Amino acid sequence: MSVGLETVKAEAEGRITSELEYIASDMTGDGYLNYVDAIQMLMASVGLGLDTPEGPSFKMIDSAFSDATIDEKNIYSPHITSLLNVVDDTSLNLNILLTGDITGI
Repeated sequence: MSVGLETVKAEAEGRITSELEYIASDMTGDGYLNYVDAIQMLMASVGLGLDTPEGPSFKMIDSAFSDATIDEKNIYSPHITSLLNVVDDTSLNLNILLTGDITGI
């Protein structure tokens, strides 16, 4: 994956893009992966737009989340977890994603 889009090299190597990579690539949060996400990702990589709603953000997803139907036209993450109601002695098993960081997955 490169700036949120499949690469020919990855396809030739038989590499499958994970659900987490698609979720991290959806910079705009609209559920689709397109050129706008790629532009936002490139802007963030050079430090532009970091303090705007379109900039990178953290998402917490239950580590048990898996859905083979996610692709560039159908991105959703129903298992996003909120930490607002976590009480003491609670064990969490989460994947924490930074939108735009598709190499850190």
